[in-house]
Amino acid sequence: MAYLQVKSERQTNIERLLIKKNMIAILLATYNGDKYLSEQLDSIIAQTYKNWILYIHDDGSNDKTIEIIKKYTNRYNNIIYLEDDLKHIGPAKSFFWLLEKVNSDYYFFADQDDVWLTEKIEISLKTIKRNEDKFGKIPLLAFSDLTVVDEQLCNISSSLWEYTKISNVLETKFLKCLALVTGCTIVINAAGKKIALKYKDKAIMHDSLLALSISLHGKVIPIHQSLIKYRQHSSNSIGIKKYNRSLVSKFSKLKIIYQTYKEYYQFSNSIASINPIKFFFLRIEAFIKARH
Repeated sequence: MAYLQVKSERQTNIERLLIKKNMIAILLATYNGDKYLSEQLDSIIAQTYKNWILYIHDDGSNDKTIEIIKKYTNRYNNIIYLEDDLKHIGPAKSFFWLLEKVNSDYYFFADQDDVWLTEKIEISLKTIKRNEDKFGKIPLLAFSDLTVVDEQLCNISSSLWEYTKISNVLETKFLKCLALVTGCTIVINAAGKKIALKYKDKAIMHDSLLALSISLHGKVIPIHQSLIKYRQHSSNSIGIKKYNRSLVSKFSKLKIIYQTYKEYYQFSNSIASINPIKFFFLRIEAFIKARH
């Protein structure tokens, strides 16, 4: 934790950066990500909006991830590796640990294996600031569509929302009961952070908790544009699957679906106090919408 404890010339330079208006904090949780990490870091460095600091927490990697991180921290003053003794705590706790440690105006969340399009920060920031101008400094979260790609970054689908049929329910109340928000597309404001941290111990995944808690106390805004190349590979913590219209397929996986719904209901209910019957019918109605 040397960065947090020792006053150095490097820390002083970072503090100067933090004084700038509309400072962006990018939070990156890594774990054995050496295969794709450099591409992700390069895409963040290439952003058109430059007023950001990237904070990295590693979850106990035993490959070359730390070596790559230190190569970038040695080269760039605005890339910070926050070392600690927390290992194998999982992505949700890693992201919330970072969120607690860092103070900024806005917070982005990055996965280790994606590639950000160059205007991701600029477009996302304009969206959330426009909504702050409209609604005030209430808790806000903005999230975008994604381009689905394979390991070599070849396109699978230009829109994750169309690929999974999420787009049919984006503008509805079902956002409170569905895991629609993809973490690597999220930006939240400081008010959103304050609300989300109240529920951090209930998180299954950071994106679900951020979306649900902020939707209950503020607003969640979809950006109808793909701003990330969302890489699908065998090591994905959570991958995606193309929407399958087949009822046979649904019934064959009924046990898994039930368990997933039960887990997500328990999580949703712990935050939003949702009646189980209402939750069930919201899911059914959302399923019907997604089929059209």
